[in-house]
Amino acid sequence: DSGGVAGFGLGGGLRGSECAGPCVEVTVPRDPVMQEQGSSVELPCHYKTSVDKNFMLEWRFAPASTILYFTNDKLYKPGSQAGRLSLLHDPPTMGDATLQLANVRASDNGTYVCEVNNPPDFYGSGSGIIHFTVLMPPSTPVCKGTEYAHIGGDATLTCSSVEGVPAPIYAWSRVDSKTSLPLANMVQDEQTGKLQLTNLSLAFSGTYQCLASNQFGRASCQVTAIDFHACSEIGVVLGVAVGLWGLGSTHQQSHGEANPTPRWKDRCKRPRLDSVSKFLFDARAGTSVRASCWPADMSLWTQPALSLCPGYNTMLTGRK
Repeated sequence: DSGGVAGFGLGGGLRGSECAGPCVEVTVPRDPVMQEQGSSVELPCHYKTSVDKNFMLEWRFAPASTILYFTNDKLYKPGSQAGRLSLLHDPPTMGDATLQLANVRASDNGTYVCEVNNPPDFYGSGSGIIHFTVLMPPSTPVCKGTEYAHIGGDATLTCSSVEGVPAPIYAWSRVDSKTSLPLANMVQDEQTGKLQLTNLSLAFSGTYQCLASNQFGRASCQVTAIDFHACSEIGVVLGVAVGLWGLGSTHQQSHGEANPTPRWKDRCKRPRLDSVSKFLFDARAGTSVRASCWPADMSLWTQPALSLCPGYNTMLTGRK
């Protein structure tokens, strides 16, 4: 396979020192062998010795698992990779002990040892180590983000794939957004998948997508993030509304009505901007305002939009 041969050819070979007497010399690639997941690969191993009846070849998947060995003219494959293993030359008695591995998987990634024994050739280097890397696309990443944030504060989104070789590059973007976020408010780390958003405003609310990619594929995830804490961040609006509610309650007391519990206390148990808009109307108009008037999109939570609802101007100015 080109991946295995390239690893062997470009990096040269590692071999034992020359020896004067009977010895075994094993040569393996100097550089790691790399191949894409799902393809086949060759792990080159060559040796020099005088093969006789005592010759034995063993391949191990480090640290100590024997996956193939040849002895007494018979080939054995005891490991879990048996159905995908073969020798380039069988029998391996002509100086080539190269191992072939089909349908490469992520679990095949690791260190392999090629060892040749041929008593009485006890001298020299009878084994060689090969580092094999499985190349694969990123797995589906996991997206996480700040659920609640403060206007003017910061938020962090994270994205990470468990698998992917080489390491994936991460890129964040907004989903279905007509306007892009200002670059000055974004700090993105494409190596770690972290996105830092600063000086937040309502425009930052929405769905974000993270794309993890390398030269073998890509995968993505989405997260809906940054729901602003209405109770603390719209204090000015709440102050106005609470004041209006106070005026209304005074009016009710003058007519002998009980002092109701302020609605905003219940609304703020799960603070959302649409809750605040409901409270603004409820404080003056009670339940008579149509529910269709509440803006479903938080980006529409503006005075012009609210002024279209019955009771808004009455509540704020006392005029219809």
